[in-house]
Amino acid sequence: MSLIKDKVLYSKIPVTQNELPDFTKNSVLSLLFARVRKQIQEKGDFLWLLNADLGIQDKPEDDVGFDKRMASDIEPLSQKMAKAMKSLGFKAKDVTHLALPNNTEFFIPVFGTFICQGTVSLGDPDVKSELMRYQLKEAGAKFVFCTASNLERVKEAAQGMDIKIVVVRDHKSHGEGIYSYSKLLEEADDGKNHEEDAYPILDLTARSTIIWSSGTTGQPKGIEQSNKMLVSWLFTTKLPMVTDKIIQTTCFFHGGGFGMPIYAVADGMTSIFFPNHALEERIEKIHEAVHKFKAKSMVGGSHHAIRLANIPKARSDLDLSSLMIMAPMGSNVPEDTQENLVRTFPNIKQMFNFYSMTEFGALVSLSTTPKNLGVVAPRSQVQVINPETQEPLGPNQSGEILAKGPSLMMGYLNRPEETAACFTPEGYIRTGDKGHYDENGILYFDGRLKDLIKFENKHLYPLEIEKVIIKHPGVDDVAVFGKPDPLHQELITAVVVKAPGSDVTEEDIIKMVAENLDDFKHLRGGVIFAESLPRNTVGKILRQKLKELYG
Repeated sequence: MSLIKDKVLYSKIPVTQNELPDFTKNSVLSLLFARVRKQIQEKGDFLWLLNADLGIQDKPEDDVGFDKRMASDIEPLSQKMAKAMKSLGFKAKDVTHLALPNNTEFFIPVFGTFICQGTVSLGDPDVKSELMRYQLKEAGAKFVFCTASNLERVKEAAQGMDIKIVVVRDHKSHGEGIYSYSKLLEEADDGKNHEEDAYPILDLTARSTIIWSSGTTGQPKGIEQSNKMLVSWLFTTKLPMVTDKIIQTTCFFHGGGFGMPIYAVADGMTSIFFPNHALEERIEKIHEAVHKFKAKSMVGGSHHAIRLANIPKARSDLDLSSLMIMAPMGSNVPEDTQENLVRTFPNIKQMFNFYSMTEFGALVSLSTTPKNLGVVAPRSQVQVINPETQEPLGPNQSGEILAKGPSLMMGYLNRPEETAACFTPEGYIRTGDKGHYDENGILYFDGRLKDLIKFENKHLYPLEIEKVIIKHPGVDDVAVFGKPDPLHQELITAVVVKAPGSDVTEEDIIKMVAENLDDFKHLRGGVIFAESLPRNTVGKILRQKLKELYG
């Protein structure tokens, strides 16, 4: 339960003021590396990053990275990368843009940049050159790390800019201004142990990262986070899933995916990750990874959890009994997801629901069920307001969820007006989520405010209708949107992905909704059957794309 005081929700877990180190005297980086060294001293060197796709194939490397990185690799390689970058002219406050997929080398330029007191811009490696060029310009990038596979797009994006390009795991010569990642590390190796070197004292209010929004409603926004986000991940976040091995399917260039391996190495855990596109054709690779590596926890995209839950039976030669905890991230999952997952993962005991947003920089709340958003996390505060009057609301009144915490974003890159609009005068972040809380301070998700559908001046949200349709045994996935109509404003329309072998019909779906919901929520726009739903890389439904495809 959360504490409710003056219509504000607080955590009931006490927070002591002397819990954090004095960062005016201690470097965040030196404290991180010291924790890693301590873990190694106590338990021996341990696997930090493990490429699950290579691991289940017993392949030692690919064109991008290796099958694994040990915890002992992080500090010396980061130091070498920092030295190499400085030799090429990188200075404090400069920006490194990563156009890298999930791989074992991803965090070496991250920590190398931090040692140089620079900023890391986390980019999607698959975006078109025009969009990447926009990101490079907005961020003012001085370095770009990429792979051989997207080098041509990076070169096109960086054309005419004073940007140095580093190609990860590539030894070829690509011309002036393009460098081999491996050769830079080799040339920076002076054979000395630099563990005692002093790391810079990082200003906690200084910018550390730019994390790009998904761009579901236009050009992506650069979300600027300070070093407070690193402090949150390293010193104040306590995830209730501390196991030795965690499978991760989220992308490193997203907020949660970026923080998880940092959290893991500081706490002596192994992050077993999948490359970005490894699961698109065969989600069952996760079964193989659980079997081979005996992972107990999984942090994955919500779409991955849904796909796993729709598998009725696993291969008989696989032992999936080790997995006990799953935490879907990105968007909500159907309430019966955990129940369905037990069919293949017999020992799943908990499904954690972590609620946050990149702009918040930490956990807002957490729950042990997909049915709600749970209790407010320590150091966070939550309020629900009437979106029209801005007045705080009490229990069981639905409105916009606001959140306040110690690691809020600095703002949207080069967008002062949008930054100002995102914050309330009291310092809360506007989440854009519609929700409510009950008498016990349990928070609930009611939909996205911008997903509002209007039918004859009546307002409704897709989630309520999707919750009904997904219960049909013949439905694998569903998304609801409003189809523009000159007479009725919008007609409620459902896009449905059938379960394998399902013979569910449009009439079945329309009847199911009609029997369970009020008249103005009925499917007057009909039902469209599709092979898949358009989602972004964290599993959120692209409703604007639905309107473009089917509206």
